[in-house]
Amino acid sequence: MINLLPMPDKNKASSRAPRRPAGGKAKVMTGPYPALVQAAALAPFLLLYEIAVFFAARSGAANPLDALLHHGLARLGLVPFYLPGLLILLILLLLHLFRGDPWKVSPADVWKLWGESLLWLVPLVVMYLLFTMNWQELSSRLSLGDVHVGRLYSTVVYHIGVGLFEEFLFRLILLSALLVIAQRLFSLPLGAAQIVAICLSAAIFSAAHHFVGAAPYTPVIFLFRTAAGIYLGTIFVLRGFATAVLVHAGFNVFLAVLGV
Repeated sequence: MINLLPMPDKNKASSRAPRRPAGGKAKVMTGPYPALVQAAALAPFLLLYEIAVFFAARSGAANPLDALLHHGLARLGLVPFYLPGLLILLILLLLHLFRGDPWKVSPADVWKLWGESLLWLVPLVVMYLLFTMNWQELSSRLSLGDVHVGRLYSTVVYHIGVGLFEEFLFRLILLSALLVIAQRLFSLPLGAAQIVAICLSAAIFSAAHHFVGAAPYTPVIFLFRTAAGIYLGTIFVLRGFATAVLVHAGFNVFLAVLGV
């Protein structure tokens, strides 16, 4: 029997289908480690920071972004102590619930994440030295004979907090939001959306240092912070939030040891 009914035009049917970004959708927090593993890897550093801030017995928080979170939570009527750090862990746990990953944390995965973060730290340190410092100056700064242990401890804790809260704001929140906007509003393919989100968040990250904390502006430092933001954004996309936090915090500790 001959079918006289017109056959549907595949080209027309496909043209009526809604456009979707090519290459898949990006996850809010990327990387190979489940959110629960990342929370476990960050928990000791958050605990160290919050305990240090508590015993410092001073008004305000240890860095501007932490202070901003304290202020916002206080305006909501919430008790500010501990909540900024717990907020990061809570978001990671909510992401874990949303993805439906198993409630299992392997110590080996946590150690692997910590070790990997040390490896990712090395190129960032090299980048900083190439941008800003000569080797003779580095050699003099690495002379730690006159470093006061208590002052160094408080500086290290401060810089751990900066790494935690800056990555929370500029990568987990800002970069993720830019990634969603690039894909859903502008229908960019996944790869292009990631490049746009990484570069825009890096530029905002660099510029923010001259507004929050009023760091002095120099073209070299601005370019370095932008390059560092691109590097940290790439780590966030490829390896996850916790790895980016630990690399950022480790780099800040390196600067604290140098006395920068």
